[in-house]
Amino acid sequence: MITLSGTVDSCIKKHAAEAAAQRVRGVNFVALDMEVSLEEKQKQMTPV
Repeated sequence: MITLSGTVDSCIKKHAAEAAAQRVRGVNFVALDMEVSLEEKQKQMTPV
């Protein structure tokens, strides 16, 4: 079992993290405790 937690800025990244975890040898269950926050993406795109 593996647990993924944290915040990502898109659903695509959340699904990619889950898929990558499932490819790890010995992992038979992936628990997701991840949030998708569009605010994080907006912060990255905002010029300083």
